[in-house]
Amino acid sequence: MSKKKMTEYLFIPIEPIAKPRMTQRDSWKKRPCVVKYWRYCDELKVHNIELPENYHIFFFLGMPKSWSKKKKAKYHLKPHTQKPDKDNLEKGFLDAIFKHKEKDDAEVWTGTCSKYHSYEPLIVIKKEKVQEIPEKIVEYIDNNKSI
Repeated sequence: MSKKKMTEYLFIPIEPIAKPRMTQRDSWKKRPCVVKYWRYCDELKVHNIELPENYHIFFFLGMPKSWSKKKKAKYHLKPHTQKPDKDNLEKGFLDAIFKHKEKDDAEVWTGTCSKYHSYEPLIVIKKEKVQEIPEKIVEYIDNNKSI
């Protein structure tokens, strides 16, 4: 399986899933949310994603079928301000892509994410420049050392 070479953007046509809270019981009683999450992990594994050092992940969440065409048109590509939380989406994504790798998601030290409504679900990873610590912060830290 070859790694997906990261250009400026990587498009992954998969529905983003937040990581559910799991218990030991989930190993024998398969709750639907956990089964759905493991399927999501398997789908992401196929893409063999290598995260850049700094990234921004755009989560595009599909709108409910029950919404009218008018409501869907109104919310398309607008910020998603409902559940799932963006941090749970990012946690689920990072855990899924690092699940079968030698690396650990603890090595991720910078990155951001946002979530939007969309007609079709999609995950987009954008490579970002690594930002240096602003001089003002370095100066503050150096001037307030307790050692």
